[in-house]
Amino acid sequence: MRSSRRERLIAVITAYAVITIAMTWPVAARIAHDLPADLGDPVLNCWILAWDADHIVRFIGGEWEAFRGYWNANIFHPEPLALAYSEHLTAQAVQIAIPYALTRNPILCHNLLFLSTFFLSALGAFFLVRELSGDDRAASISGLLYGFGLYRFTQLPHLQVLSAQWMPFVLLGLRLFVRKRSRLALAFGCSALIMQNLSCGYHLMYFSPVAAIYVLFEMTIQGRLRDHRVWTDLMIAGLTIIALSLPFLLPYLELHARNGIVRRLWEVKLFSADAYSYLTANSYSRLWGGVIRAYSKPEGALFPGLSILMLGALAVLGELIEAFRHERRSTAVAPAHGLVDWRSVIIITACLVMFLHAVGGLMIALGARGRFYGINRIVPLRDFNFNLAAVVVSVIVLWMISENTRRMAARFFRSGVGFSVLAAATALLLSLGPTMHSRGVAFGGGPYAWLYDFVPGFDGLRVPARFAWVSFLFLVILAGHGSARLMRRFPGGCRTALITTTLGFLILFESFAAPLPMNLPYWTGIRRMLPRRLETGPHPAGVYRAVAALPADSVLAELPFGEAASDLRYMYSSTFHWRKLLNGFSGALPPRYPKLAADLSGALRDPNRAWHALECSPATHVVVHEGFWGIRRKGRRLTRWLIENGCVIVAREGDDALLALPRRNPAFAPTRRRTALPVNRVWQNVEDERLARLLALNGSFALME
Repeated sequence: MRSSRRERLIAVITAYAVITIAMTWPVAARIAHDLPADLGDPVLNCWILAWDADHIVRFIGGEWEAFRGYWNANIFHPEPLALAYSEHLTAQAVQIAIPYALTRNPILCHNLLFLSTFFLSALGAFFLVRELSGDDRAASISGLLYGFGLYRFTQLPHLQVLSAQWMPFVLLGLRLFVRKRSRLALAFGCSALIMQNLSCGYHLMYFSPVAAIYVLFEMTIQGRLRDHRVWTDLMIAGLTIIALSLPFLLPYLELHARNGIVRRLWEVKLFSADAYSYLTANSYSRLWGGVIRAYSKPEGALFPGLSILMLGALAVLGELIEAFRHERRSTAVAPAHGLVDWRSVIIITACLVMFLHAVGGLMIALGARGRFYGINRIVPLRDFNFNLAAVVVSVIVLWMISENTRRMAARFFRSGVGFSVLAAATALLLSLGPTMHSRGVAFGGGPYAWLYDFVPGFDGLRVPARFAWVSFLFLVILAGHGSARLMRRFPGGCRTALITTTLGFLILFESFAAPLPMNLPYWTGIRRMLPRRLETGPHPAGVYRAVAALPADSVLAELPFGEAASDLRYMYSSTFHWRKLLNGFSGALPPRYPKLAADLSGALRDPNRAWHALECSPATHVVVHEGFWGIRRKGRRLTRWLIENGCVIVAREGDDALLALPRRNPAFAPTRRRTALPVNRVWQNVEDERLARLLALNGSFALME
């Protein structure tokens, strides 16, 4: 039997590896040169991974002070803590340290991580559901759902969000620890939680509390709440997790205190899920992408697929029916005495109230607002929060009054199905944000507002919709229970194999999106003439060979300045020379950066202002990418303007020029140069003014990115 189980495991691993390549094609074929989705956030993540991995490799190589300037990344110079303006991706950098040391290719490393998130997510869900259900075939179905589910393809550009593969391993380790008192399992689960915390800040804030609650649930089910050894081990594990995670949170807290960077409430509402987001499929899906599009909004394609919903419903209904039947068999039937006692009246009333308000709340969430069947005439049913409160109170009343209800609920939750339902529903409710909307129309205040107002750190997160990933995890667990129930209902090797194959095909068919788009242009503001491919090294190319030869304390300003698509290219190119940049792009911007971007982006329109901004900056060199303008004469005119103001060309490669700024006397503050080129000698037209205006707008909008 052990041999057979080992063979099945090898077959599952092999199948997941093949499916990963097929579902993400052509990433594997172009793994070293191209990026999935667009050249926006994937390029940013390549720069972060290269920055992190470079420090790790240097440290392993014996440079013990390599991490001294870890958070002071080379962008936004001289702003401190530049890495903390976005995700730090330290866990991912540890994973790709060896490939990066061998190749110095950030694109290859990014794509290896991208593929691994699919494979490891499937494998983690397989092991977790196999432990929960004891059925390998049901576990393989859950692996397909979590590893290749429809919702995963919504986040193709966001490696940090895709890196949710550690969640199932966390729950698996914690469950094995509580049930078998295995400290090795606890160490495994805690290691997975640390990796999850260091992979994505959203998963740290949204999933870690769920993991803690799950431990308490398992301890309650197993009767370990009074086990002092379990509590001691958990306290040690918790302190270890905090000690290893806190150093990666302190820079964000310092940046928050230094610059007051918070996500404004309107911004959080913009990136919250809409009730109809769960009826909107991602556009990459070949099956549902053009069909299920109820309401499109940012981060709002959260439809999980029909397969996972049907299997989850099968698990819930099956468990409820079994609990009801078991309660009927175990309860003696008392003779009727003619009149119904007061308990029965309260129970029937509570059931009716719960059903009525549940239907009313669902109608409001779907935008019906009680118009059906005259419900709009009943004033209390118009308020979603009132409906929700009425349902909760009804459940509490049933729990307190009815002993049968308590026994049924205990059986329902002991199976694990009840906890998964509660966790999935709570995460879904939180994903709707501080104000819940239905097709863009507010219908009630959301519980996320409490987290935003009172829990430290939540005011720095702008996408409550990513709470849906916790909901999806527990939907996968429910689907695993449903699959196991289906296998038990139709036993036999041939029938279970047919069911497994059919379900697997339906899951993959629903989410199939290959061939994935690669290297899509990332345009913000004015359309630029940017190359469709990035250099892959390992050595700098073009003008950056000369940049790499500059002194280590050199500071670059690259023009055009302040436009996200261009700045991302400069950041990526800096991975081959690591000189400091005035430019930068991240999840947020330093307070002074938008003004600097507005000044330098208007060099052709207001050269005096641009030159003054350069003089006041710590830049020592300027790189002009003449080909990045739609009309190359603009770029050449900008180079000529810099030369006429005292800059010296150091190197030129094609359409790129590296210029050294005139030496400044450090004892005096910079002032406007008299030699600044006058406005009437600058070639300009109406497009220049539009360019500056759009770039200034882009600088302010980038705070939301």
